[in-house]
Amino acid sequence: MAYTDNDTYRHIHFAVMAIESGARKLGISGKEMHDRLLKQGLIHRRL
Repeated sequence: MAYTDNDTYRHIHFAVMAIESGARKLGISGKEMHDRLLKQGLIHRRL
């Protein structure tokens, strides 16, 4: 059980870091980047 929790945590952490990094490069907030990705349907298809 701990392995699954750790694996899930690592996937989510990676996704959050990638979204924040992309937002920083575009000069927008992490929330704005999240909203853009969500609007395109990319968040739930990838995670």
